[in-house]
Amino acid sequence: MRLTYLLKSLADLFSPACCPVCGCHLNDGEKGLCLQCHLEMPRLRFSADGKMPEVEQLFTGCQIVTHAVSCFAYSRQSRYAEILKDLKYHHAPQAALHLARGFAEELKKRGYFDGVDEIIPVPLHRSKLKKRGYNQSLLIAQVLAEVAQIPVGEGLKAIKPHATQTAKDTEERHRNVGDVFRASRMEGRHVLLVDDVITTGATLTACCDALQAAGAASVKIVSLAFAGALNY
Repeated sequence: MRLTYLLKSLADLFSPACCPVCGCHLNDGEKGLCLQCHLEMPRLRFSADGKMPEVEQLFTGCQIVTHAVSCFAYSRQSRYAEILKDLKYHHAPQAALHLARGFAEELKKRGYFDGVDEIIPVPLHRSKLKKRGYNQSLLIAQVLAEVAQIPVGEGLKAIKPHATQTAKDTEERHRNVGDVFRASRMEGRHVLLVDDVITTGATLTACCDALQAAGAASVKIVSLAFAGALNY
């Protein structure tokens, strides 16, 4: 134990763990984020009936979606955007996955995972997966699966590459992901669909359309962050 502590101290000396939001060195006991940034995080709140209307309103036209929730709100100008950048582009998911675990524990207490058959991440096309090396939504899904004790499914695929959604307006985003996703047989399955961030909901709606076409009975949505069409 003493040797482990010594090695960690030496590692921190030469490459200290820092909060991705404020850049401060993380103290012992702080994981992913410093305590101050964690406390100041713009968390989204549940309504009295256990829902998040500001998130769910993006999916009102998608009948298969029963619930949609996100951990925190952000914009590209927010200092909390660094959490998503680290997760998505820098292969530094520590802060994001720490938040995902805490959010998953909260969702479990609320019964959000009840009735779910499998957890499915928004997939990346093989060309983007090869370039990036990992799927950030899968990393989040694996954390949720561990907490919920529900398997991660692989039945949703991105069959066509599509350009990044960044800097596109709502209409362009929906066109950009049309016919991109396909699901294997999902007859009667209740699915928890996971993404890193929700903006217009275009990508997740396209995924839900594919799941519904494959026979899924219902979809619950979880994302780490919520930008929203008007907040991005």
